[in-house]
Amino acid sequence: MRSRAVRGVLLAYLTGVVALAIVVVTDKRHMAFSLAVRPAMPGVVVKPGHDGCQRRIDVEESFDSITILPAAYYHPVPRLSVRVLDHGSLRPLASGSLGDGHPENKVTPIQIRPAVPKGRSIDLCIRDVGRWKVGLFSSGPNDNEPSYATIDGHVQAADILIDFQRPPRTALSLVPDIFRRAALFHPRWVGAWTFWVLLGLLLLVVPALLCLALRAAQNRPPGREAPE
Repeated sequence: MRSRAVRGVLLAYLTGVVALAIVVVTDKRHMAFSLAVRPAMPGVVVKPGHDGCQRRIDVEESFDSITILPAAYYHPVPRLSVRVLDHGSLRPLASGSLGDGHPENKVTPIQIRPAVPKGRSIDLCIRDVGRWKVGLFSSGPNDNEPSYATIDGHVQAADILIDFQRPPRTALSLVPDIFRRAALFHPRWVGAWTFWVLLGLLLLVVPALLCLALRAAQNRPPGREAPE
């Protein structure tokens, strides 16, 4: 009876490990990083021929597209032009565009070329090249300091909702990055290696102990109970 119970626990554990492996290999993530802005309202309104920018963005990971949440006031979203500039020198780094006809109030992707590498500070500017104004969903200015929004160079009391995307990566490929970031919030002697060791213990030691328990249960003479 004991051996059946141990065997059942071992089988459940192995099933869970296999299911988790399938998830981390097949689940793909597009998000590179986010400004963590809450979509409170279309607070940054850009008129035709004008620019709305989110400045001094620290690029945490390389990205090749963005998503915004535009309002067009009962129109399709007007044509938009996007420029990515180096924050210090204002040198152009990349660009993209959004054509006519996209529905308003929906998360809208815009491709950026070339990809922007991580580790630099940028300004991202959205120019309305259409025939009517566009409102960019935003929230209060304290969401992502020191980044800030401007319209034609004038600072706004808002931060623009922008998410930065990259080619899809599996959850498994993100594990090293997760461990490195987790190590930042622990004592100095804790590093990414610590989490790799713990993962190894979970995947190897636990099933080994279950196998030992199963063997002990099978070798116990019938009718004998384990000592209290």
